[in-house]
Amino acid sequence: MNLTELYTKQASIREECIAKFEAGQMTTEELTLLMNQSWQAGREVGKAQAETESLFREAGLHGQDQRWSSSKSRGA
Repeated sequence: MNLTELYTKQASIREECIAKFEAGQMTTEELTLLMNQSWQAGREVGKAQAETESLFREAGLHGQDQRWSSSKSRGA
């Protein structure tokens, strides 16, 4: 799964949780817990992406890292 798919899935899960909460199928505590987990997962993905880009720069591939990241995020 690439970054775009991860972000899309994360947004979809958040929307589903909010819809369930609004329909009375989820408590405030459950919604808060899931939203916090979603936020933390997004933060971890962002950190991993930053670390990958840093490694590319350290390896002297600075000009190539953006193309690599972009193609990977598109699933190429």
